[in-house]
Amino acid sequence: MNNIEITKDFKLSIFKVILAIAFFFISYLVLIAVSIGLLIACGFAAFYLVTAKVNLYTLGAAAGLVTLGIMFFIFLIKFIFSKHTDSNPYRIQIYQQDHPELFKMIKEVSDAVGTQYPKKVYLRHDVNASVFYNSSFWSLFFPVKKNLDLGLGLINSVNQSELKAILAHEFGHFSQKSMALGSYVYTVNNVIHNLVYNHDRWDRMLEQWANAGGIFGIFALITSKLVQLVRFVLRKSHNVILLPYMSLSREMEFHADEIAASVAGKDNMISGLRRIEFCNMAFINTINNLRHIASKNLLSENIYLNHQHEIQTLGEHYNLQFENGLPIISNNDLEAHTVKQRVNFKDQWATHPPREDREQRISSIDESNIDMNNNSCWSLLNNAQKCQKELTINLYAVDYPDNDEFKSIDNQHYIDYTNSQQSQYSIDDYFNEFYNNRLLATVDLETIRQSSFEGNLTEELTQLYSKKSKLLFDKFQHDSNDLAVLNQIANKEIDTKYFEFDNVRYHRRDTNKAIQQLEREIKTLKEELKTLEGKAISINATVAAHISAEAREQLISKYEIIFQTQNLAEKHQEFTDMINGFQYAIYNTQSWEDDQFKQFLHDLSKFEQTYRTNITDLHLDKLKSISEKHLETLDNFINNGTSFTKLSSFDIKSFNEFVGLIFANHDLIYENFAIQLKEVTDQQIANYKQLEVLAVN
Repeated sequence: MNNIEITKDFKLSIFKVILAIAFFFISYLVLIAVSIGLLIACGFAAFYLVTAKVNLYTLGAAAGLVTLGIMFFIFLIKFIFSKHTDSNPYRIQIYQQDHPELFKMIKEVSDAVGTQYPKKVYLRHDVNASVFYNSSFWSLFFPVKKNLDLGLGLINSVNQSELKAILAHEFGHFSQKSMALGSYVYTVNNVIHNLVYNHDRWDRMLEQWANAGGIFGIFALITSKLVQLVRFVLRKSHNVILLPYMSLSREMEFHADEIAASVAGKDNMISGLRRIEFCNMAFINTINNLRHIASKNLLSENIYLNHQHEIQTLGEHYNLQFENGLPIISNNDLEAHTVKQRVNFKDQWATHPPREDREQRISSIDESNIDMNNNSCWSLLNNAQKCQKELTINLYAVDYPDNDEFKSIDNQHYIDYTNSQQSQYSIDDYFNEFYNNRLLATVDLETIRQSSFEGNLTEELTQLYSKKSKLLFDKFQHDSNDLAVLNQIANKEIDTKYFEFDNVRYHRRDTNKAIQQLEREIKTLKEELKTLEGKAISINATVAAHISAEAREQLISKYEIIFQTQNLAEKHQEFTDMINGFQYAIYNTQSWEDDQFKQFLHDLSKFEQTYRTNITDLHLDKLKSISEKHLETLDNFINNGTSFTKLSSFDIKSFNEFVGLIFANHDLIYENFAIQLKEVTDQQIANYKQLEVLAVN
């Protein structure tokens, strides 16, 4: 491997991180000095109390003072004895004697990169690869051996040359002396996180101390307040480190890409990045389908065959060419299917640069290219099918521990099931995706009932369902997404001072100018789309009227039902958004203050009561596709007093069940909408055929 030159941006990021870490340690050393001073002061105060007068009160106060000093000091040094263990239940360790070809490649890559061979190698289920290690405070001074995580979803997604490039990228993070800071920062970050956010045995001891009551227990409350203050200060110090660390992380990704390109070839690295991104979308589709299948008490015997089917299906959807079962993703393919965002900003908190930026940097490397080995990565594993089934079984054991009554299905049954589900909702290709992935614009159906469309139906239908109409709906969706981003920037939910809108640079304080412009455009576009939607229903009602007045009324009535379901969806969406907020708070708040958590439980309990009242009025039990199991759960929640939240305590299992119920109701509403839309568009196709308005197959 050629020596990779460190860029100026990389050096600057390293310098900023070193300064930030130095700032933290200075803050920390000041706190240590304060804690030692407090410990000494508490000791003298306790000695003075006991020598001045001995009774239960002075003994309790003296014991409280000494314990306060000791506990506060222990709090500041406890991280020295803690260890961060990177555990993952989806992992299964593999050994060289079982898979010599894979380990041979790993050895070749680690030697080429110039880094240590992994201590252990694990397989996991997803489309990913990573190097990880367990760390503690002592990792700052003593080297730690790394382990390799290799996803079978990744094995399913790339060829051998691309896998070699990806492994070289992962090992590249630890190959050169300049990269050693990455490991150092990783360890320091874990130490800070432990000190600021982890609530452990020390916190439980403090709680027991407070429960002792009396004068002795009062000092536990004082200690608690002191620690809250310290955690607040350290949290602010931590934030000072995080931002430059994120910048360094992105530079480290660029650097590791360059190392990978020098070892395995830049074209192999670029094609690997593209395939990972694409095949991960297919993997997400696979997992979503498997969850739906699991709701029917069915499980797949091999999810990687299912994944291969989804890769093929997604590739056909985007008209991609295939080679050895893997999609070929050209620059033209990316250009044709990449959405051009009007709002762009540099995400300061991202750990990885965008793929486009990584490709641009890799392409600029002055390295001779290396031939591509298109052989399947499955040949690197002995008895690949056995590995696939073992990881599948492990995935179900983790995600569905009570799966004893599930029935196993093979890949053909998976394909048949997903195809049947697809056909249940898929809209005829004639409509050119006019109705896909959106709710309909609500129009006045009474006006349509009382009028008839004038014009050449064949010409109007051809124009109506052209690609041009679909592009209008796409533009509305993309502009709406961009508007949401602008509002997040304005509300400081996205942390950036500058952004670009239509290639013009703005400061955050000028966001309202861009918002107002986009709102005007969206308002105009919305009116245009509403007119187009009304025209579509009017034309189709006129076609139906040529068959009979009954056919016309039947079609309009179906649209009425669709609009009712859409109204239901909009009402329920408010609750879905709110539960998303509660879920985000649970999984992203790293440290709760007592009063803050009590308020959270109060708000959650109140939300559950509100949801129960409103869900009764929505009459979800009347929706035709509701299952008996769902109906029973809904009835227990509405009528039988099932409660998922309590003011006195929080149970994550009950909370997840509540979230699951709301999401299930959300899915039920949209499933009914999809079925109703399928019915009305099928009737429109049947009407065209009957009148021979168009040559519809």
